[in-house]
Amino acid sequence: MKELNGAVCALVKEAVKASGLEAELVAEDLSAPFRRPCIKVELEESGDALAIRHRVEQTVTFRIYFFAADQYRPKLDNLAMRQALSDAFRGGIPVGEDTVPMDEGLSFTVADGVLTASMGLALDQLYTPGDEEAAERMEELRQNLEVH
Repeated sequence: MKELNGAVCALVKEAVKASGLEAELVAEDLSAPFRRPCIKVELEESGDALAIRHRVEQTVTFRIYFFAADQYRPKLDNLAMRQALSDAFRGGIPVGEDTVPMDEGLSFTVADGVLTASMGLALDQLYTPGDEEAAERMEELRQNLEVH
């Protein structure tokens, strides 16, 4: 999950650069005063479900909050950031050697001048139970198929 969060933040930084808005990616709590323009990435929720043996389906929702430079006239900045985020995430999220597809894409809302982009991801991952990890692997199988 840490790699995925890092990959999402990297794409957000690319989008900020492409938008030309020079918004800072902030990690701190936004309940205190902050400088505009800025952008924040939050991992809102996640869940795990054992799909079949050795496969786990994880669902996560990321929310990206963009605070325009002028909180009273944010429309143009919000449009520029919306386009930049759409372009950055269109090809999926590269994580290591894999790419997490964006099945649903980004959904955007604006409330009180703050642009919020949401994306829900479903991740299908391999899972090896701890007792199977420690088990000795079979190296050779010998069969005798003669019928007596």
